[in-house]
Amino acid sequence: MSVPRRRFEELTSSLAKAGLEDVELYTKEGRSRRIELVPSSRPGRRVEQGLEVRSEEAGWAVRAGGRRGSIFTCGTGTPPADGPWPDARGEPLQLPPLRQPPTPRVEATLAPLIVESEALGRLERFERALAEEVPGARLVRAVVDDGLSEARLRSTRGIDCVQRNRAAALLLEVVSGDVRRAAQLAARAAVEFDFEAQARRFATLLTLGREPSAETSG
Repeated sequence: MSVPRRRFEELTSSLAKAGLEDVELYTKEGRSRRIELVPSSRPGRRVEQGLEVRSEEAGWAVRAGGRRGSIFTCGTGTPPADGPWPDARGEPLQLPPLRQPPTPRVEATLAPLIVESEALGRLERFERALAEEVPGARLVRAVVDDGLSEARLRSTRGIDCVQRNRAAALLLEVVSGDVRRAAQLAARAAVEFDFEAQARRFATLLTLGREPSAETSG
């Protein structure tokens, strides 16, 4: 996902020709996937299909300077290797040197985003488990959001840091008779959601919702 080292070296070489020897490059890329349930109206089939929306984003920012001054510029997509760069202005910029060499580390690998077939299969299992607990209960809306991003900071002073993040959200809405319940959950990744456990939770909420309150039961 991140900019190759060769592109970074080309970028710093281009900036050095403009008198900007100290360079920091920040890049960030992200991908997300939303899968929304379309309930089926056909008997014996609960999930008709899923509406899937995918999005990708990428951006970058460069801070560079030298004795002539400094620049800050940014954009979307991949940073250019050879500019054009704005004119250096203001105070000179000099990045602080590293106090000690960076410690080599193994970069964490993130699991792929959930695919439509897997998400729909999990939602179907949720509905089956819910119907076993509360006959007649059904899922009327479900939205699965799954995303990941990678940010990287590089500099001509030897810094090369990577941060990878994952986030997922799940929205479920069910009905049983005239009782409707909804819940929104968060997790590190969509594959971590326990749909069977959520079916038991909703069964409790639906059952409590149909029971008369203490004020009206006597």
